[in-house]
Amino acid sequence: MRLSRKKITDRVISLSLALAVASSGWVIAPKEAGAENPIIQTTYTADPSPLVVGDTMYVYTTRDELKEQKYDDWSYMNEWRCYSTKDMINWTDMGQIAHAETFDKESNNQENWRAWAQQVVAMPIQQAGGTWETKYFLFAPFNGTKIDVAVADNPWGPFEDATPGKYLIDGGWGGGNIDPTVYIEDHGNPDDYANYYVYLYW
Repeated sequence: MRLSRKKITDRVISLSLALAVASSGWVIAPKEAGAENPIIQTTYTADPSPLVVGDTMYVYTTRDELKEQKYDDWSYMNEWRCYSTKDMINWTDMGQIAHAETFDKESNNQENWRAWAQQVVAMPIQQAGGTWETKYFLFAPFNGTKIDVAVADNPWGPFEDATPGKYLIDGGWGGGNIDPTVYIEDHGNPDDYANYYVYLYW
């Protein structure tokens, strides 16, 4: 019995699919990894936010000192920290990148520091000579009432106050000014640095 061209084509397609399914087990089998959770096990951290630069991921966190120092307050956070990895398995503690004192050098009132959830972004900034250089900006709340920004030359800081003497957002507890996040709009043209829009949400 002769098969029509359509039936031959259908059988070839069916055979190809069968072979693909049969061989897919070794093609897409998941690879076992040796990472552990939590990724940070030596410090009480919270509020992680990531930033990828080249082949490295940086994760920024707050540090909760409540359990470490036995304070009675419900939250005692003074600093922001950074951890880095190239393979999502091995992590490096980059240390403290900023402290509530970065934005509040005058009061030294630890009860009001409250360094909460942060975000770090990379953005090109035009220099005096007209060239563009990538800087790293830490947007962070403190005191439960204020949000400010610090700047550094690299992702791990240290970050310095970018607006000394003033804050991006300043208000009372009723405003609940905490936990900022940032979106940079390049309008589909990432090389047109001058026309970036930067949006702050909190």
